[in-house]
Amino acid sequence: MTKKVSIISLGCSKALVDSEQILALFKDSGFELTNEDQDADIIIINTCGFIELARKEARDTITQYLKLNKVTIVVGCYVEKNDEELKRLFPKVSLFIKFSDYDKIPMILQDYLKEPQALSLDNRLINQGTFAYLRIADGCNKRCAYCTIPDIRGKYTSVPINDLIRQAKMIGDQGYQELVLIAQDSTSYGLDLKDNGNLVTLLTKLEQETNFTFIRILYLYPTLVSQELIDVIKNSSVIVPYFDLPLQHVNNRILKLMRRYETKELIISLYEKIKIAIPKAVFRTTFITGFPSETAEEFNEILEFIKKYRFTHLGAFAYSKEANTPAGIMPKQVTSAVKNKRRKELLELQYGLSYLVNQEFVGEVMTAIVEERIDQTTYLVRSYFNAPEDIDGRIILKSNDSLAVGSVIKIKITKAHPYDLEAVKA
Repeated sequence: MTKKVSIISLGCSKALVDSEQILALFKDSGFELTNEDQDADIIIINTCGFIELARKEARDTITQYLKLNKVTIVVGCYVEKNDEELKRLFPKVSLFIKFSDYDKIPMILQDYLKEPQALSLDNRLINQGTFAYLRIADGCNKRCAYCTIPDIRGKYTSVPINDLIRQAKMIGDQGYQELVLIAQDSTSYGLDLKDNGNLVTLLTKLEQETNFTFIRILYLYPTLVSQELIDVIKNSSVIVPYFDLPLQHVNNRILKLMRRYETKELIISLYEKIKIAIPKAVFRTTFITGFPSETAEEFNEILEFIKKYRFTHLGAFAYSKEANTPAGIMPKQVTSAVKNKRRKELLELQYGLSYLVNQEFVGEVMTAIVEERIDQTTYLVRSYFNAPEDIDGRIILKSNDSLAVGSVIKIKITKAHPYDLEAVKA
């Protein structure tokens, strides 16, 4: 009898790419893929191990799915970082599998089940939407003081440009309208390759050789956003003017403690440079509150900064003390109460600022992709304004026309909310 496999993906979009590639390994291998956990014979849980909050979510998820008494496989960053801890906590988990064995998962599972089945290593992404992720690199060389990613994922390794073009064409052939490029630091793409290619080279070739409605880039490290990159985005009809710049802080002392390369002055210069080149650019960022020794005055510097330099989308995280990181042993650790209070204050300020920023989109005509039909006259659509998976709020379209999911239309923004926009067909 054919075994059914389902996957639960936790954490960031980079983990989702891992999940899609794991599922792709099962395609045509004798297993059946299902989105219904209750129907599955085998549950794969892809965990995040970046911060304690993510690890708790992983533990809770494993506990929940073990109650189903199915074959349970746990993979992901948590396994890579703390597999012995997980094995001790969850002896009933069937298999813990590390990154190095991902391409062997069906074979390992076959051996576990003692059921020989034909294996097909199909590298296509499996995604039931209008967009697909393309991981352009893995790992990171930056060594920020609070981050465990270099230890978990290893050194920065770019995927050769020809391989990416081939994968992108394959994704396009499956009908996806948007291609989302991701890496821990997309701006470092190609710096480790010998062919002198970089992110600009990749973007240029993707625009020339594929046929997506949108190409979006996530995770741009501020110091590596060049004028050449800004110009390529400005002059493109496909690469969306969406600048995802995880800043983490703007106080120079804290940035230095964080082992970030940028300064407040560089951040301001970059913001203004992008705004001059692309006035309608969308900015997304994240900040960390309560980093060790952060004073009230230094936190207030973030508040004053975002009042002046407004971001379309902003996320905030309370600093998480991680073992084996330089920040974890720094003196003057900020209390949880203060860290969380500052995070709440930052997000409350952004709530009001976001409404003001969104009002500037009212009246603008945009190209949009129909994502979902809510009812007879209501649709969710996405434009350059918002990345997939509701991380940036939604655009709610009212139309009496029958619109197919995946269709590309012109819309006009009619109303703004703190996070969402309303639109009609243009």
